[in-house]
Amino acid sequence: MAGSRRISSVLVLSLLLFNPAVFIHGDRPKAASSFLHRRGNAQQRDSTTNGERDKEGAAADEGTVDDVAAECGMSLEEIEASYWHGYHYDRQVMSAFEGAGLTNVADYFEAAADEVPDSLCIESVETGEKLTYRQVDERANKVAHWAIKAGVKKGEVVALFMENRPEFIWIWLGFAKAGATIALINTNLEGDLLQHAIQVSKATIVVTSDTLLPAWRGMVASHPPEQSCKLFIYGKTKPHNVPSSRFSERSLPPLLRRMKKDRPDKKCRAGFGQYDPHFYIYTSGTTGKSKAAKFNHKRVIGAGVTWARHMQLKSSDKFYIPLPLYHGNGGVVAVSACWRARCAMVLRRKLSASRFLDDIRRFGCTATIYVGEVWRYICVQPPKSSDRSHPLRVAAGNGLRYETWKEVVDRFGVERLVEHYGQTEMPAAHPMINSYGKVASCGFIPLSVRGSLGTEKLIQYDVENDCAVRGTDGFCREADLAPDGSRTGEAIVKLEEPYSGYTSDEATDKVLYRDVFEKGDTWYHSGDLLRVDRHGFFYFVDRAGDSYRWKGENVSTNEVCEVISQCPVVKEANVYGVTVPSVNTQDGSTNHDTFGKVGMVSVLPREGVETEAFLSQLREHVHANLPSYARPAFVRIRRTENEKTGTYKFKKYDFVQDGFDPKKVTKTSPSHHQADLLYFDHPEEGRYVELTADVYTAITTGAIRL
Repeated sequence: MAGSRRISSVLVLSLLLFNPAVFIHGDRPKAASSFLHRRGNAQQRDSTTNGERDKEGAAADEGTVDDVAAECGMSLEEIEASYWHGYHYDRQVMSAFEGAGLTNVADYFEAAADEVPDSLCIESVETGEKLTYRQVDERANKVAHWAIKAGVKKGEVVALFMENRPEFIWIWLGFAKAGATIALINTNLEGDLLQHAIQVSKATIVVTSDTLLPAWRGMVASHPPEQSCKLFIYGKTKPHNVPSSRFSERSLPPLLRRMKKDRPDKKCRAGFGQYDPHFYIYTSGTTGKSKAAKFNHKRVIGAGVTWARHMQLKSSDKFYIPLPLYHGNGGVVAVSACWRARCAMVLRRKLSASRFLDDIRRFGCTATIYVGEVWRYICVQPPKSSDRSHPLRVAAGNGLRYETWKEVVDRFGVERLVEHYGQTEMPAAHPMINSYGKVASCGFIPLSVRGSLGTEKLIQYDVENDCAVRGTDGFCREADLAPDGSRTGEAIVKLEEPYSGYTSDEATDKVLYRDVFEKGDTWYHSGDLLRVDRHGFFYFVDRAGDSYRWKGENVSTNEVCEVISQCPVVKEANVYGVTVPSVNTQDGSTNHDTFGKVGMVSVLPREGVETEAFLSQLREHVHANLPSYARPAFVRIRRTENEKTGTYKFKKYDFVQDGFDPKKVTKTSPSHHQADLLYFDHPEEGRYVELTADVYTAITTGAIRL
């Protein structure tokens, strides 16, 4: 047995030292001009002719195999071979880790610290603080000893409510060394939303910083959670002296100073790892209160193995992390990849688009993590002659739109983009990743893999009724094959391993489809509409619930938003469907028996653009670039930016509830000094007109036909 363990350890070491980049053949991505899919049709219904589709900007063909090779710099056969090599490599590494007992994130980090103890691990943009792997390990050990002494048991949930800073990393690691599960709390939360996050975690120990202490105290005063919580403050603020309170406060630094810096006995976390929850990571909450998803140890470790390979990370790299550590991209993909590559991370507390490249240059960063909106913010900054003067080589993330992708490559000269598709609560089957330079694609899976393994499928989805299509036999149907060889449907993933889901069993059950293709099978359903082309490249279309059906066509809010965002006078756009009672369309038909949904856009104009000029240019752009059924009928002009989640996703719920009712939309609210403006694309007048109470009544009674 001991000999077997030694052999496994040698294998692990050899794999750790092996350069995974050899499995990725891709060269610098080249901008492509052949693809921009304008329509998302979940069931591939097409009532227009080819000529009409071309006229209205419908999908272009993905091109030939030779076109793929020209765009990606490698043939389709090479891409498939690269996929298979990487797939088997990742499995070998994870198997070796398991054989050596490295199934807990704490052990995973300690292996890195043992190998490169004096290498830089963390650097802070704001303070300039630098910590080596050894220093991070020692500080985490102090936290672990304190947590154990405080009574934290294996599997117990503790909450970390802290912005991006070095303390976040080593406090998290300290709790992991003690065997705890860490609930990562969104730093933007206050009041009842903060209460909800704490309450669903059931955490009784919370660590926060000086900066976020007012939000905590405000929540306790107005919306206290059901459970008692001990708060530990990392900072200089003195705790409130409330020993009898259910919410006591203590200062953490004095407690840690008395702790030992050597590693605690691993017995405290023995048997805890693999499929046990390492994190609770909360969903974005774009449609209401967020849910706590269980993120297990295997997923955290596997993310590092996979993304370090796709990004071709080396120990000499420096990884810039401006995204919040409480979410998957920043806290899992980026951090775990750094530990896997034994490289340094550079933490910024909050993204600054205007300082992004300055930070990259100042700290010599060669890699970064993003969500699509991050690059959009950067791209709208005024061009500079120094845009390409930086060391940034690779960026990984998700949500990068076609035009933005091209600008990142062409304007800023970023050599490698690693785009992926995934969700916090999604099973970690086979990551959908595009590191091959296929513009706007969110992942690649060879047709042979999807056929033989069959763990990812696109199924037919009824956008109008917001549900999967099932046949007379009760089973789902794979998405129809379109004439161009593509399929569009809801993405589902087969459960092959224990599924963590959410802290709520009820919420977990809602994201599972059962008896999908045969009796007894279980699949995770994403609620996302994706399209896969005939070569195996996937493209994000929209959230299923965000798409809607209008005039017999399925409309993707994501794709409409992409088009409107390209209008020169638009700073940002948020597109959604709104309900219209008893709506009659211009062709004389009634859309639904009693209700219809039509497009609406909430837009923020660029500075200095007058309203009249803005409306004129916006309408001209919309009518020139969108088919009639996809043009938003209503325009809500914002005076401040659209509300977003911590990962820069638009919040749509409140906008959908407001609809196009002028009583709701044009009222003055505490969030902005002036009320929003509301306009209607009047079909008879051929311009945007102010949506008054009289116009609203005319629309809802059918006097004005949409």
